Amino acid sequence: MGFLEAFSLALILIAFGTVMALFWRVLNKIFRAIEHHHDDDKHLEDEESSDEEDEEQRKGFSAPFWDFLIYLGFLATFVAVVYALRGGVSAPYDMHLGLEDWFTGNEFHYNVPFSGLNLRDQVYTWLSAVVVPGVLPIVRNDGSGIELGCVDRLTLGDGQSLRVGAIRLRKISSQFKVKVTDYLEDDKGAWKREYLPRVYSDYVGPGIMGCSSSALTNENHSDFRSTTVRGDVPRTLPGYEKAPHRTCPPTAAPATVNGTAAPTSVPSPSPTRPPTVKVPTAPKMGGYSIKWRNTDEPAYKSKITGNYYCSNGQVWDLSTNQTTALAELEMLRDDDWLIDDGTRALLTEFVLYNPGTALFGLFRGVVEFHPAGAVVPTFDILAVDLAGTTIAWKNDGAKMDQRICAYLEVMLYLQVLCYIVLEIKAIKQLGWHTYRKQYISLLTCINLLSFLVALCYRLINLKWVFGNYRDILRTVDHDEYPEELAKQIVVYKTVDQLNAVNAILSFFRLFKYLRANPGLAQLSDTIYLATMELGPVMLILIVCMVAYAAALQIAFGQELFDYSNMPNAMQSMTRAIVGDFDFTVLMGPGRAVTNNTIGMCLCVSYVVVTQFVVLSMLLAILDHAYEDVREELQHKVIDEDTKHFNEDFAWVVRSPVTGLDYLMRQVVQFSSGTSVDFGKLRERRRVDPAMLHVLKFEKMATGTDHDATAEQAKIKAEREAAIARAKARRAMHEHCRDTLRHAIAQLDECIDTQNESARALGVAKVKKYEPPEEEEDG
Repeated sequence: MGFLEAFSLALILIAFGTVMALFWRVLNKIFRAIEHHHDDDKHLEDEESSDEEDEEQRKGFSAPFWDFLIYLGFLATFVAVVYALRGGVSAPYDMHLGLEDWFTGNEFHYNVPFSGLNLRDQVYTWLSAVVVPGVLPIVRNDGSGIELGCVDRLTLGDGQSLRVGAIRLRKISSQFKVKVTDYLEDDKGAWKREYLPRVYSDYVGPGIMGCSSSALTNENHSDFRSTTVRGDVPRTLPGYEKAPHRTCPPTAAPATVNGTAAPTSVPSPSPTRPPTVKVPTAPKMGGYSIKWRNTDEPAYKSKITGNYYCSNGQVWDLSTNQTTALAELEMLRDDDWLIDDGTRALLTEFVLYNPGTALFGLFRGVVEFHPAGAVVPTFDILAVDLAGTTIAWKNDGAKMDQRICAYLEVMLYLQVLCYIVLEIKAIKQLGWHTYRKQYISLLTCINLLSFLVALCYRLINLKWVFGNYRDILRTVDHDEYPEELAKQIVVYKTVDQLNAVNAILSFFRLFKYLRANPGLAQLSDTIYLATMELGPVMLILIVCMVAYAAALQIAFGQELFDYSNMPNAMQSMTRAIVGDFDFTVLMGPGRAVTNNTIGMCLCVSYVVVTQFVVLSMLLAILDHAYEDVREELQHKVIDEDTKHFNEDFAWVVRSPVTGLDYLMRQVVQFSSGTSVDFGKLRERRRVDPAMLHVLKFEKMATGTDHDATAEQAKIKAEREAAIARAKARRAMHEHCRDTLRHAIAQLDECIDTQNESARALGVAKVKKYEPPEEEEDG
């Protein structure tokens, strides 16, 4: 068994022990609730027995420390599940980097990659010169020009990843305006009659209501129809039936001359494709149509404009043959479907699978077209281990660490469910009003709810993968785009994003169990104490940010992207607080602005107000709160639970040193061949060397044998006797206190009996015993 297997086995044992401990906690809570016992997270002991229990008789860890150890097991399980297969593996990043360099970094025009795309005609060039040859290669990409075989054409241009399905083009358009401004209609109807169909509105996203199966308010949901008939596009011919599954139709690959040919899979401004087949003599019969429909694809949010595009639109899946796909692109361009005046977004999507790393990838390149003429390209690349857990559970060639991580994931969510039950019990016991006063409790609720949402998404993902495990890499009958697979890739990525939030919240929850140690609770106490004072200052900071964001948007919103709208301006103001403020953009000379004077004034005043004044106030409040926490910590009385927690924590920290010391003792005794009194050696180490020489001289002079440790033994005996006397006095005081309590209780019972008799005879009541007040010294 190697180190990784042993370490994985230790992790699964820790996770199993944590699950069993949490199950015991939950069952214990339920049992006590049924028996109507008082349920408290502290010691559930009787008051009198706790007073009589001596500290030396305490066995095992305290309850708070057990909670701390159980939560450490939960964190170990979480770290193993989330980070074990990601910590030392960079395969997802490598796939992301490869796709980004291939499809967005290649320059299809001089110095124009996808990220620099800014003209409409460049979209077609990018699709025909980069995307189609890269996803649907027909020759090897090593420069030899050798034609690929049937199986090799199922891979991408790099020859490493398998293509799953076809390339999908999805267009989202807006409706044209029925009514325009009056002064555009005053030209005796000529302008309106000729140009009104070309005036289209801007795209409006779904808003807070989210996406639905129906079209948006201003979205064009009509179908596109064309009567174009092309011989090189079989889909336009009458009676066309799509090619059967997994076939390699003949291609017009370039003929080789002396064993070489120009590789068509390399991006070029003018992609190689056969000439268009014209049929002038035959009447045009056939054509094609592109329907608007609601797909199962995941929605897309632009990283630049913030627009949210749902899964609706007009959809066209390109052919899986490069020659035919290029002909279809040309046809769609010539028929004004690819980009027209109403097009607001064109999405290019394809799915791939890498057998070497068992990763699924999703590429989505989106080009947005604004009514003002701007062309904004964005892309999104996802690389996830979609079927890793299923492969591990089915033991389908999975490694030992993958199978262990799959079982640990089950234990992780079982622990989460146990913690949810415990928190519900705590809310029921304390009440929501009392429970929510502690911010760490609210943090726990948010963390558990986030785990619950991640669990729901994970179950949806696993259910789909289990149901389609055998056919997950098989495309549909006609090589269409795999909508469901793309959706599950996004769902898996959503689980990762939720777990990213859970990682922060879970580690912050550790302070909930470390609060028993006053020194470790300084951070949480400081934040809690400064919260009330931070509120007004944060409001002042937000007002300043909104004011300067509005001013900069008004002044430079027409010229700079950072201030083009209010969300972008607020992001720029947030970055400026931490020093990320581009002064040269606003004050020149790098960028021409209409008024660099007002830019300089706004920049300088914002830095002075926010960084020199408001942030200084925030730091002063935090510093004052920390000083108060430190002062309170010095005068804080340590209770029994805190004392026991600190003792247990110190014992665990000292355990490695103690174990190493024990091993060294055993080695010394084994090497000496006899028993060694290490206590005596330790006492001798404390004696002054000069005193040893004096004692040796006295022994030589008088002949008496003086032990060097006699004085130390005498002092130790006296100390032990003093401790014994102190314990005896303490026991006597406790006995006297208990006797006095018992006597006072009996006296109260006698007084109550006399009062009942006096009430029956009509005599005044007897006063209860009240201890005399101590007189203050003059």
